[in-house]
Amino acid sequence: MLTSDLTIAELDVDREEDAALYRRAHDAADVASARLLLGDRHGARTADEVLAWVRTDAAHDKRIGVGLVDGEPVATWGLTFSRHDNLDVADVGLSVAPGHRRQGVGTRLLEHAEAIVRETGRGVVQAWELLPAGEGDEDPTTAFATRHGYRSTLPSLRSDLDLDPDDATALDRALAPLDAEAGDHLDPDYRLVTWWWDREPHAWLEERAHLQRRMSTDAPTGDMTSEEQRWDAERVRAWEGTATAQGRAVVDTAVLHVPSGRLVAFTQIGVPSAAQEHAYQWNTLVLREHRGHRLGMAIKAANLRAAVERFPQVRRITTYNAASNAPMLRVNLAMGFRPVARETCWEKTLG
Repeated sequence: MLTSDLTIAELDVDREEDAALYRRAHDAADVASARLLLGDRHGARTADEVLAWVRTDAAHDKRIGVGLVDGEPVATWGLTFSRHDNLDVADVGLSVAPGHRRQGVGTRLLEHAEAIVRETGRGVVQAWELLPAGEGDEDPTTAFATRHGYRSTLPSLRSDLDLDPDDATALDRALAPLDAEAGDHLDPDYRLVTWWWDREPHAWLEERAHLQRRMSTDAPTGDMTSEEQRWDAERVRAWEGTATAQGRAVVDTAVLHVPSGRLVAFTQIGVPSAAQEHAYQWNTLVLREHRGHRLGMAIKAANLRAAVERFPQVRRITTYNAASNAPMLRVNLAMGFRPVARETCWEKTLG
């Protein structure tokens, strides 16, 4: 194929014909690419989850489209612009169907996306991409990114914990290291609080917004261009609405510091309704000033127990951690998490 045969289209996902076209492109490019890298454990979002996010997420402006050859969708592209913070940064996502790679499709889509970013006046482009697990494995993504002027700014690992739903002891074995380090009793100044977003909506809104702000500054960011995110109760409530629209059940466990009445740590797990056997560990944070009390161990154990209690069919939990986050990686390894892929944030400053 010559790149001149490529048509780049932008979609209006509120039009059903555009949404249908995106679903075809997503399955041909995003899902097929993820399956090529990770097989049946790929865990790629469904097209309808992506569409629900595009339609309901009020915190970002989004542009989304496809690449077509002879009228057939062979690629997807998308741009995300925060409305609240990091106003010089644009996130780009590109995916090309495996059978159409190395033919200039990705280059054309990237040039198209960067041109749009320049028009907005933003100067930094970031892209999160999964890479093969081994440093020596064939890695076309790195070659493509570096050739186009991108650098890796936050090397990370994707790790999976596999559970056997038919083994009643599997969860206890995974949590034994956490239970051992957390000890039998919390410091009496701290109390665990657990809730499901769809069962106890809007709980602790202001406190949760504070924790999300701190997540953007206290978690490792490597060499990424990143500033503190602006969170308030309204943004937390909107995030809950997007998760509901995507069909995700989300459980939070937080730590209440009793003397101050403030939440000082939290962790989250999301379970998609379309594939309840595959859960996702989301944010985990203990505020710096409250570390050293084994709070992280306690909340991770309580939250995972809550997730599996509601969804006993869960057989895999996926988590992402910065490669520099040695303490969290050590805990995950002790639990039985195993690295299955690498991930990084590729970044480029536009000239």
